[in-house]
Order: sequence, then C-alpha cells, then structure tokens
Amino acid sequence: MDLRAWIEEVKARGDLGEITGADADREIGVMADLLQERMEGQALLFREIPGYPPEHRILTNTMCSVRRLAYTLGLPSGLEGMPLVAAIKDGWDRVQPVHLNWVEKGPVQENFTQGDEVDLLTLPVPRLHELDGGRYLGTGCVVIMQDPESNWINVGTYRVMVSDARTCMIHIVEGRHGGYIRNKYWAKGEACPIVIASGGDPLLYLLASMELPWGENEMEWAGGWRGEAMTVVRGPKTGLPVPAAAEIALEGFLPPDKKRSEGPFGEWRGYYSAAGKEEPVVEVASLLHRDDPILLASVPRVPPNDTTYPRGFLRAALVWHQLTQAMVPGITGCWIMPWGGDRPFLTVSVQQLYPGHARQAGLMAANCPAFNYGGVVVVVMDSDIDITNHEQVFWALSTRLNPDKDFQVLPGTWGNPVFRGAGGETPGFSSRVVIDATIPWENRKKIPPLTKPSPEWAQRVRTKWPQFFARKG
Repeated sequence: MDLRAWIEEVKARGDLGEITGADADREIGVMADLLQERMEGQALLFREIPGYPPEHRILTNTMCSVRRLAYTLGLPSGLEGMPLVAAIKDGWDRVQPVHLNWVEKGPVQENFTQGDEVDLLTLPVPRLHELDGGRYLGTGCVVIMQDPESNWINVGTYRVMVSDARTCMIHIVEGRHGGYIRNKYWAKGEACPIVIASGGDPLLYLLASMELPWGENEMEWAGGWRGEAMTVVRGPKTGLPVPAAAEIALEGFLPPDKKRSEGPFGEWRGYYSAAGKEEPVVEVASLLHRDDPILLASVPRVPPNDTTYPRGFLRAALVWHQLTQAMVPGITGCWIMPWGGDRPFLTVSVQQLYPGHARQAGLMAANCPAFNYGGVVVVVMDSDIDITNHEQVFWALSTRLNPDKDFQVLPGTWGNPVFRGAGGETPGFSSRVVIDATIPWENRKKIPPLTKPSPEWAQRVRTKWPQFFARKG
C-alpha cells in the first residue's frame, strides 16, 4: 500500500476532509489541532496551499481514528478498545519480518535534485504551532539509518526542522536507536548517512515509532504485517534503502561537529520543547519526490492527539506481547490512558495466580522495552476491572489501594526530556511508580460481593422494559 491508495480508500469511506487555501504558516497546524479536540474525526488533505504549486499537498490527522488505524493495520473494521489492542497483540505474536524487495526504479524517483540544486524551501513545509521556532518537514516522517558495524537498518521517527534550502536539524533523544547509530559514526570522526522520508505506506510510520528489538529492521516488519516485502530503491548518495512509494525523501549526512539552534516545537505531551537547544545538522545531498507530492504531517497537541492516539493502541499491545515473551502468565490486557499520551500511564490487567504475581507483572511492564522510555505510572488491576474504562480504573484505585504498601517508586529511570511541562529539560533521568491496585492475594476470597445486579436479573429487567435501555445516538 502507498499513501495515495490509503487516501483513496479513506475518501471512499467518507473519512477524508479536503481543505483548499489554508496557509502553511500556522493555519494548517491550527486547523489540524482544533479538529483533534475530539478523536475519531476525519483525516485532512490540504490542497492549493498559498505560495506553493497547487498540486503540492499536506495530509494530517491520519491516525486519530480507530477506524483508520484498524484499516492501516489490515485488521477488521469495528474493533475498538481492548478488542483492538488484543488483535494488535495477536499480530505482534504471529508476524515475522520479510526481507526487502530492492528495485531499480520507483515513484519516489520521479523528481531528483542533488548538490546545489537541492531546495527544501520549494516544498510546503508547515509551521504547525503558533510558537514553533521554525517549519518542520519531519513530523510524520521516517528516518532511515544503518549501523556501520553490523549493517543493521533502523527506521525511527524524529522531528526535523528546516534551517535553509539545503540543511535541517534533527532531534534524537540519547538512547534511541538512531542516536546509537549516529554516535558510532561520530566516534570515528565520520558523518552519519541518513534518509528522511515522508509518505509511503502509513504502516511504516506507525511501526517506526515502536520499540522493536535492537537489530530489527522496521521496514521488514512492515512487510511482515502486509504479508509482502516492502519495495525500496537505493539512495543515490547514501546507498540506504528508500521506500519506493515514498512521497518525499531527502538524503543527507550528519557531521560530528555541526549543530544549530532548533525549536521550540509543540510536542506530544502538550508542552513546547526548550527553545534554542543545539541539535545536529543534516547536510542534504539529494532530494527525491513524486510528482505532486504529499507531505505527511503529524500535529502534536495536548493529548490525545494524532501522534499519541494510535501509538497508545500499538504500545499497549506491544507491552502485552513483551510480557508474554517474558513468561509472565495471566495477563488479560494492557491499556495506555490516552490523556497522558502514548507512554506515561499504563494499566495492566492480571488474573492473579500466585503470591507476588501482580507486583511481578507491574515491575516487568515498567521496564519492558515498549514502556521503558518515558513511562511514568504502571497500575496493575484485577481482571474484573475494565482497564479501558477510566471510571472503573479510578473506582478500583479508590477502593483497592493501600498507599503505604502498594506504591513502589523506581528512581533513576529513562525519562522523556519534555517533563512536567514548561519545556523543562532534564538530563534524561526520571522516576516511575508501580501501583498494585489489585485485591491482596491473601484477601482475595474475603472481598464482599459487589453491589451490582446479577446478569440474570439485569437481563430480566432489560427484557421487560427495553425502551429504557435502547442505545441513543
């Protein structure tokens, strides 16, 4: 699947809004933000952007809908909540990576410039938030790099701010796979080759933001999800694989001694990043793009948003998958609370099987790869609680929690730089808490009955007076 096929299918489903005449300087970003105040809205395709060729377009709000997320993942329509997480978890359990399909030519090569001919300013790169320090080409992008020792191809998602016609800056948090690869080149005094691509199969963008194991190629995993190899062409300047159906791709190099001021940028936690932080410069060597290119943009805002909403489902499923791999039994579900974004607040449902089981599940979840970066709170609950229902979650926290025994704080953990708002930067350390909100193992048979109608009586009353229980709206 490429982005254009995705757009046509979404449009056929009545799930695409098309907007003409919006300016790339804030108007597009504000429009996308306002229409994310409630999730499940349409994807937005912006046409005829002032100052740019009328055929150049920007697509936003692609994944702020479970309908489009399920379609992108090739899952049945109608799934939502825990059934959707369970279906994604089953995918993580069964999918195996598929080697890339290398070809000589692809649509991304329809237009090619190199050297002094490169001009990033010809593209409709938006300023998404009112206080952003510049225009961001990379928000819905994938960043492709290769380990110089093992030849491992890694694909990540990092923000990319345009500086001028031939340079941009890229923000990669230390500890992320891209930073690990980049630092290997720098340790040898070499510039790090890089490809930044926008568009193509939206599935790759989703998977590039997940914590797949070290040494795994996200493009091969995307092929596994699709059931067919992802088609790539070889970058003419870097030799790196470029998705053949990408809308826009630039090749460049990250020299070890060149940085510029980047940001601020309105980030996924709902706060701006720090202004003026020095970030590595990408010296662009070539620019490739399709005829009439479509820039894929993701507009972070106070969560939930187009960046965090879909990732919450994928991350919860990946945590569940990794707990299964770690042989923690009895896990009946995982859920990321969408109001905190796709990382900070995780709930885990467990069918307790032995003493200490709930605490084991919480500690393993708090430190598994899918939650380790930026995780703040893990709450473990009994399987009778619907962990996707915030009312039930807070009822359980209010009635099953003993604060002096059930909190376990883990100091010195891996934190997100944008922490506690106001753009405050930290050295990368944080802490997290594991909360055991399950019924204590020794008391599990002593809990009084709940004040809820039995299923038999509930059904009897619903059947006798159906008019009061009909779904509205």
